[in-house]
Amino acid sequence: STAVATVFITADIGFIDRAGGNTLNHTLGFSLAAFADLLSPSGAPIVAAPDPVSQPPVYSKTLLIAPLTVPAVSISSSLPPIIVTRAGSGVPEPAVGYPAYAKIDAANCNNGKDASNPRNDICLDANSNPIPDMSHWLCPDGAPWCANAPCSLSNCGQSPPLLDVNGDGRPDNFSIGLSTRPDQVSLLGDGVPTTDITGAGILDVDINKDGIPDLVIFPAGSTKPQFRIGLDAADPGNLAKTAPDPGQGLAPTSWSPSAGQLNFNLPMIGTSGYYLVAVGKYYDDPIGVTHKWSSVTVTGIAGLGAAAFRAKATGAPITAATLGNLVLGVPNIARLTTVLSQGATSFIVDDASSLHLPGLIYVGSEIMRAQRGGGNLIQVISQAGDPPPATGRGLRGSAPILHTSGEVVSDDAAILSAQYVSAGGAVSPAQAMFVYRVDPLAPTVPGAAQPLEQGKTSFSVKWAPSIQSVSGVSQYEVQERGGDPKDLSANVVWRTINFIPAAKTTYIVGDAAHYPGEGPRAPGDFFTYRVRGVSGAGVVSNWSPAAQSANTGATNSIISGVSNYPNPFDTRKGGPAGSTNIAYTLNANSSVTIQIYDELGYLVKTINCAAGSQGGFIGLNFVPWDGRNDAGALVAKGGYIARIRVKSPGGAATAIRKIGVIH
Repeated sequence: STAVATVFITADIGFIDRAGGNTLNHTLGFSLAAFADLLSPSGAPIVAAPDPVSQPPVYSKTLLIAPLTVPAVSISSSLPPIIVTRAGSGVPEPAVGYPAYAKIDAANCNNGKDASNPRNDICLDANSNPIPDMSHWLCPDGAPWCANAPCSLSNCGQSPPLLDVNGDGRPDNFSIGLSTRPDQVSLLGDGVPTTDITGAGILDVDINKDGIPDLVIFPAGSTKPQFRIGLDAADPGNLAKTAPDPGQGLAPTSWSPSAGQLNFNLPMIGTSGYYLVAVGKYYDDPIGVTHKWSSVTVTGIAGLGAAAFRAKATGAPITAATLGNLVLGVPNIARLTTVLSQGATSFIVDDASSLHLPGLIYVGSEIMRAQRGGGNLIQVISQAGDPPPATGRGLRGSAPILHTSGEVVSDDAAILSAQYVSAGGAVSPAQAMFVYRVDPLAPTVPGAAQPLEQGKTSFSVKWAPSIQSVSGVSQYEVQERGGDPKDLSANVVWRTINFIPAAKTTYIVGDAAHYPGEGPRAPGDFFTYRVRGVSGAGVVSNWSPAAQSANTGATNSIISGVSNYPNPFDTRKGGPAGSTNIAYTLNANSSVTIQIYDELGYLVKTINCAAGSQGGFIGLNFVPWDGRNDAGALVAKGGYIARIRVKSPGGAATAIRKIGVIH
């Protein structure tokens, strides 16, 4: 065929070279001297004619023959897809919402799917939800989480089931935002939460950050992972619709919120020893930023049983690491708008003016020399001394590889490399683990989270999206407050109820089928929602503004749940800390008058709230009082009475609340 083909070459080099010496520390490569040297599987010459431009001789990159190597990604070598656990028959309640390896058992639950596609060979329950493989769940100290089979009890008390994704026997879970649940994992090990891009309930690896799920596979008999770049967002996991990485040409693209520190996981190595890490701008100069190799330090164990974690790490390499005291540049960013083939020397981006050119640029993980063409056209520049194919591509130790539309283009980057030092003193070659780009920008504030339905115990909440033009918006953190009007804490304290992929700007409260951990709300209550965007680098936006509350059914009380906090309050603190919030719930938009009297019965303050405004909304209301009278002077310390008068379409009502003021 004359179609473009990618060829993989494997070889057993042995331990002794032709001179009788050891092959260790030699370099290995291959060359194609002439087109006629290409033979068909039968040994016959290839019928097609050579390309008139791209012709042999062709030389591969060379590899160091080493007794010890670091895998190019920290993901486990025995990975079925990782899912987000949903409620179902036999699923322990504490596990709902936590990541789990999917159960794959073609003999017993094939579901009639394609066994060659790991995403489509997952066991499903009666509701078509992926079934978790509970045998992989861990306690904080690495012990099995399940106390028996089938799994119904935990070996580790109140701890939720945790997951090891890099093969070191220790959990890799962490929490983000204001959530206290360690229900996030980073499958690539770059410290950024892995999300469900497609909405299929499967956590998606996106190696080149183009928005299309990719695959990490381990060919039979190999411990070296192979990256497969997804080409079809509608058919993730189909090997026929992926492009293979040609050897060492690809390192995962990642984002860092900080220019001074990188957090990451490293692969487990099957021999005792320790890791060294460094940061450079180029593959051929791995210490160009840090100027040295540094041993890693433990990080990220807070809340996961620190003492047990340290005990588990004794005698084993540390893989959860941080590297600080860095000074990284914040790059200018563009994105490819077309596919860039391995031999192309020009391409189009969405905004060429954003890049500092001419000069070296990073397209995904490949380094090129480029200049602007017309409009958004970028031209690759060659010059004498460039490595093969001498086009200006594959510079500074990178390799010409395929790039997809939507992939990141930047004029700066930081490459994290790792070496492993065995107990016997063997040192592995430097392995590029991640290409980091710094993005400290927060997304814009999303629109108010508006309930679309009233009077139901399950309902939709919708908001206008956040925008972030660099690393993009990866997910939304959804918070709720409300419930029984007599429960002040429930109506005052915001609580994180879920994180959802950024492709969605609607959340269905109470929908357990699609949102793990959800369930119908109690009838007759009010709930308020807010959301914030999370960037691809993990930076959060401000919270969305307040919106109308959602009621879960009719309530006859015109006003209920009257309270204030703090009580008493200290006006000497000033600002919000020196105020109290008068809280109450209305069953309809109402006009409200709050009159505050001293102990002698004198009126000191009147606050009027129009129907439908803050203080007069249906649902939860919070009206601040800063301890000043109508003349603007601070009132004396002591006890005060707040009389709250409500006029609503259903009638009128009055409530009384005692408030203490201290100095």
